[in-house]
Amino acid sequence: MFERYIAAIGKIPDLDTDIAREEIRARLMEDPTEYFKSCRTGLARGKQTLTVESQVKLGHKLADYRSLVEESEIDLLVMYTKDEEQLAMHGIAIR
Repeated sequence: MFERYIAAIGKIPDLDTDIAREEIRARLMEDPTEYFKSCRTGLARGKQTLTVESQVKLGHKLADYRSLVEESEIDLLVMYTKDEEQLAMHGIAIR
């Protein structure tokens, strides 16, 4: 989807596609990255020792979530769900 929008931007002669790609990607990554930081901070307040890892990327949400669960030995998957598409009203936890 991201590349589709960048391709459309590329057809506008007055816009630099490389700059648009870089700036738009950075902005899209900002909200989920901040959300992750707040999750890490909240989890750090607990009494358990946890390993917390972040993966922020562009892609197809459900396929990406499924891959993360299948490919990684994880106990908890926290999803950022306050996006434009409103994938869900609340995040989910997968154990």
